[in-house]
Amino acid sequence: MKKLQLGIFGIVGSFAPSIIKMFNDLPNLAFLFRWEWIVVITLYGLLGGLIAAIYPYKPAASAWKALLVGCSFPSIIGAAASLARVVGPGASLGPPSEQTAWSPIDFIALF
Repeated sequence: MKKLQLGIFGIVGSFAPSIIKMFNDLPNLAFLFRWEWIVVITLYGLLGGLIAAIYPYKPAASAWKALLVGCSFPSIIGAAASLARVVGPGASLGPPSEQTAWSPIDFIALF
């Protein structure tokens, strides 16, 4: 039952950034109902709930932590994907001799 509760909070958390974005764009908001959107939104919420339910919480799982995991699950998936090293044609954006790691100074230089 605890996993189900964490999953529900993860689903809610996965929609929180979208709700905030919609609130900020409220004058320009238009609802267009298409079945493709319903499928994508359902899958998006279920993926957020699944990640919140199986996430390895450190001291103890709580509703607040599940909500935060749901909010940040695109970042979690991106970080997990970056850990996997892909080998083969088209795996990198440059030759292996170029720098592949970023330093904090490189990040600041973007701004």
